[in-house]
Amino acid sequence: AAINTALGYVLYNHALQGLQAIEMNVLLNLTPVWTALFGWLLLGEILAGLQWVAIFIVMVGVALVQQRNHKKRA
Repeated sequence: AAINTALGYVLYNHALQGLQAIEMNVLLNLTPVWTALFGWLLLGEILAGLQWVAIFIVMVGVALVQQRNHKKRA
């Protein structure tokens, strides 16, 4: 567990060097989505309908933030 945590922090700090704060925040907001999807795909966990709706809402929110962020840069 300590190695995984240390590796996670190293990757996080490395990513901070190349990404803006908004981009890093979007990535961190997707962590629960990826955890749920990997649990479903790899471990055979069953996701309830409400969980699928929540995943969809998070993905739409991320897409809206990215769209708005790209418009500001242009």
